[in-house]
Amino acid sequence: MAIKCSAPKDIENSDIRLVMFSSESDWHQRTLNAMATELFPDQDVQSMNTFERFGKEAAAVFSGCGIFVILIRTRAELEQALANKDRLEDEYVILILKDSDPFLMRQALKLYPRYLSYMKNDYEDIFYVLKKLKSKIENRIKGDYNDSDD
Repeated sequence: MAIKCSAPKDIENSDIRLVMFSSESDWHQRTLNAMATELFPDQDVQSMNTFERFGKEAAAVFSGCGIFVILIRTRAELEQALANKDRLEDEYVILILKDSDPFLMRQALKLYPRYLSYMKNDYEDIFYVLKKLKSKIENRIKGDYNDSDD
């Protein structure tokens, strides 16, 4: 199913919203923020450390115009992310799990992420996924969308 951006026709590309969640301010969070800043130089990357703030930010995004990078370290964090599932339904979600725990994996898939990865020393894969998703949303905003893009 194709995601449609519900932004007004006159919206600029810089209005693509990138929202990141990490409960800790550590190397992983800083690395992901640096990549996001490189890809989205003209906008303030929203980095949240509580799901309350994350949920409010998610609610402010035009449907289909958001990219959400969620770093999950614990089962409790995953439960909080799942509580925001309705707000993320039509958005591009990138999930980064602490490890490949089968329970976390099964539960995480309920968020229908576009991409699923694990905490590691290299986030090059996340960079390229963000780059591709940014391009898709820009094309949708411009009206250059076709179903073969998904």
